Amino acid sequence: MLKLGFIGCGGIDRHHAGTIKAEVDGIWIAAAADIAPEAAEAFGEAHPGCALYDDYRKMLAKADIEAVCVGLPTGLHAEATIAAARAGKHVFCEKPMAMSLVDADRMIEACDAAGVKLMIGQVRRYDSDWGTFKSLIDSGVIGCPVLWRQTTGGAGPGRWFMDAEMGGGPFLDGAVHNWDFANYVFGKPVEAIGSIMTFRKTTALDTGAVIVRYESGDEVMLSWSWGLPKGASATHTHDVLGPNGVIKFPGMFNAADFGEIDPKEYGAYLVDTGDSKRLETFPKRNMFAAEWEDFRDAVCGGRSPKVTGEIGKAALAVGLAVLEAGRTRKPVEIRI
Repeated sequence: MLKLGFIGCGGIDRHHAGTIKAEVDGIWIAAAADIAPEAAEAFGEAHPGCALYDDYRKMLAKADIEAVCVGLPTGLHAEATIAAARAGKHVFCEKPMAMSLVDADRMIEACDAAGVKLMIGQVRRYDSDWGTFKSLIDSGVIGCPVLWRQTTGGAGPGRWFMDAEMGGGPFLDGAVHNWDFANYVFGKPVEAIGSIMTFRKTTALDTGAVIVRYESGDEVMLSWSWGLPKGASATHTHDVLGPNGVIKFPGMFNAADFGEIDPKEYGAYLVDTGDSKRLETFPKRNMFAAEWEDFRDAVCGGRSPKVTGEIGKAALAVGLAVLEAGRTRKPVEIRI
């Protein structure tokens, strides 16, 4: 049984803990720490027997734990991860990994020096939905290169997410999932271009459009906003264009028009090659549960997790380049 402590008791921490409790065997939620007493108490009520602390450093020194989940604001990831590593604890750290590549390197080096595992929460790599997208691209069904396009917008989460030093806004905190999965599918990123502005009175850039180019010739285009008024919602589009057709993401079409599937058990992509239109289905499962199963097995089995610190750093490198390109309106080379 892997004994786990939580550094932070906020929304993402509660989500992870609830997933573990409901769906993941072999992990015991043994401790949690938060500077907000009400957050820690609520966490403790949901997980009886969990030891509570008002400072994660106290938890690292006193709690009977072997690993931690770092679910603090991004700007605090590095120090918490390094402290945990020095205390001999394995680390699961939420995405984005950090707010700078220097901090990402510090985290990797600290965990390597301590001989502990470091895993970053790029959860899409565990998803049957996103895995189907990768399989379709790998199959060459719409040819290559491809253009992956997504547009979306809303009010966003506010709070520290919109602080330039603590969260980075949508093109880092939210889009780091896109950058990681594009790295996974397309390989080496080479350049970012774009324009990003600020609608709200926040320090983080909140609205714009960017393109990331890959050595493979593939491109990712993302237009996103976390700057709209509360309650306002922009049109959402999501597809991939290739010389031989289009792949439409789940939710971008009516699956019932193309075949019968149980929407509770299965999702589907639409592959449109002009000559034919067909569904590519996948079984739905909780990607967060799969993520924690990998962390458990990596720690207990003495192997590397699927999403290492180096992988988290690569996604961060793209996100930071995107922010620089969006701010300066000049192309930025991506170096990993």
